[in-house]
Amino acid sequence: MAHDVCSAYDALCQVGKMGDAGPIRRRMDGCMRKRALFPGAVAAAKALGAGLEEVLWPTRCVGCDAMGELLCSQCRSRLWEIDQALACPRCGAPFGSLVCTECACRMHDEDDEGAGGAAPDQESLADVIAPFDGVRSYAMLEWPHDRMVRAYKDAGERRLAVLIAQGMARAARAAWPQELALLDCVVFVPCTPQAYARRGFDHMEAVARELAGLLDVPLDDVLARRSLKDQRDLGRLGRAANVRGTFAVLHRFDGQNILLVDDVFTTGATMGEAARALKVCGAARVFGLTFARAWAG
Repeated sequence: MAHDVCSAYDALCQVGKMGDAGPIRRRMDGCMRKRALFPGAVAAAKALGAGLEEVLWPTRCVGCDAMGELLCSQCRSRLWEIDQALACPRCGAPFGSLVCTECACRMHDEDDEGAGGAAPDQESLADVIAPFDGVRSYAMLEWPHDRMVRAYKDAGERRLAVLIAQGMARAARAAWPQELALLDCVVFVPCTPQAYARRGFDHMEAVARELAGLLDVPLDDVLARRSLKDQRDLGRLGRAANVRGTFAVLHRFDGQNILLVDDVFTTGATMGEAARALKVCGAARVFGLTFARAWAG
């Protein structure tokens, strides 16, 4: 027993050279399972590993970098959530419940042929969200929500999945109090193969799993996505062209209601294409939900 714990401790001391405590935790779990005759041994070893990891890499607030919590009480008090009662019922833009400056103006332009409206070859926000039966976001992509997204996706702070899912669940309950009872499943927009290779995990899978549990709706990992060009610097037209035809659906959803989730709504091109693929495969209604929404540019 003592030898195993010491071996695990020695291994943990090498974490700084390896950069990942996960394999060390798994090694510790394995060696402790061999000593099942000692009650509490595995729990003690896990506690030891977690304590050492916290010493090496202290938890810091993603908002202000203060030590101690993922999101400190001061930053929590400054969170600004979109009021779903005031949001556009169609595209989810804040303050669009009466006149939406994003999709209502687009619809007006489409109705006014030859009056300076959008050109026929341009894809407007109204076109993008057409497959949806409603789109909502928890918050705008501003501090500290933008830092939460970056810390989770790019810095690998996977514990943020719970906080992100909790915010999305609150937005869904406020926006669709009746529709949620009719949902058949939660589907997430998968990351691209390039992003998975870069990060080592699919960031929306963990969030969707937490969200499905909070809403008591089954999770269905059904979307497959092919490689595509990095679109972080592309506009609405470029993104729409980049994602066209990139999603495959693994089975049909005849007559089902789906909650489609992603992290950020920027132009809506990615989620719109995913929703379109689900509708082609028989989905009756598709609701879109994201953690954050970028201001239209």
